[in-house]
Amino acid sequence: MSKNIIIATAFSLIVGLGLGLSIGRSSNAFKMGAQQSDSMGHNATSNKMTSDLGKKDADFDLRFINEMIVHHEGAIDMAKQAQQNSDRIEIKNLSDEIIAAQSKEIEQMNKWKEMWYGDR
Repeated sequence: MSKNIIIATAFSLIVGLGLGLSIGRSSNAFKMGAQQSDSMGHNATSNKMTSDLGKKDADFDLRFINEMIVHHEGAIDMAKQAQQNSDRIEIKNLSDEIIAAQSKEIEQMNKWKEMWYGDR
């Protein structure tokens, strides 16, 4: 795995945890700390965040895949915003790498989901 993909993946995991919640999808897997709105209406989330995919059962992998897809989609949305709004070429380049890496992983997870679970 190239260094750029590792950096992009690490960035998306650190910054993007729980972003699936902000793109209008409901998720019980990510429980976020208290939120406060600032004067511009943005939500500030505490750094305390836990993930709970539930007990080990026949649907554990399906829950993991579903939540990771939402998480990766959130990282892609953030990266697209960075491409449009950042003035730094480093951020724009990192955003390109995040979009490419996360899109590839979403595609892989969707293939597994279809193979293993069909239409579920």
